[in-house]
Amino acid sequence: MHALCQSEADSIRAYGLDLPVAVIPNAIHLPTTTSRQPAASSQNKRLLFLGRIHPKKGLENALRAWAKARHGDDRWQFVIAGWDQEQHEAELKQICDDHSLAYADVDAGRYLSQDLESGQSEASVIFTGSVFGDDKDQLLRSVDAFILPSFSEGLPMSVLEAWAYRLPVLMTDHCNLPEGFSADAAVHIGTQVESIAAGMKEILDVPDAERQRIGGNGLALVREQFTWPRIATQMKQLYQ
Repeated sequence: MHALCQSEADSIRAYGLDLPVAVIPNAIHLPTTTSRQPAASSQNKRLLFLGRIHPKKGLENALRAWAKARHGDDRWQFVIAGWDQEQHEAELKQICDDHSLAYADVDAGRYLSQDLESGQSEASVIFTGSVFGDDKDQLLRSVDAFILPSFSEGLPMSVLEAWAYRLPVLMTDHCNLPEGFSADAAVHIGTQVESIAAGMKEILDVPDAERQRIGGNGLALVREQFTWPRIATQMKQLYQ
């Protein structure tokens, strides 16, 4: 059996299977450069979620936490990028309304070029819809931090990609990447509002240089453990 992380291996054992289990994680291709590319004319800093918009991702409590962490601070926007599942995005927008979080729907291309309508640049939360290809690359270069407040993951590609772009990450234990905490590449958060808010406040308040240091640790971690040459070698050795 092939498990992506130790928790998957533990689940295989808990299911009652006693056959050999190899723990080999996912891998990613590193971007050609990790230089930042702020969006045109933007004065905002940005916290990014990138993935499918589904209840298990923890975005409901993340938005409630955002209202607490960002209170009175107009320097930051929470960018939620991804495709909607089970009409969950409508539920998230209702939470924004309930907590007086101004939000806007802006596709990634317009958001990155700052081709915005009145009020969109001041919105606290931005929903971009799905993002792929060059837009995804530019979005990852234009943000300042990444969050995955998930209740359940296997081994999330989005966190590996965020690290590859030198971004500090806020994540839960359920992301199954304890290496990130050990390497000081991530801020530990729980799934509850207060814990997420505390992590957000920590990453919002530190100097730019500290966020860049944490993100640099993430890039080093990915280079060491999660690139295709390393993972391909592990797979080859396993099958040999």
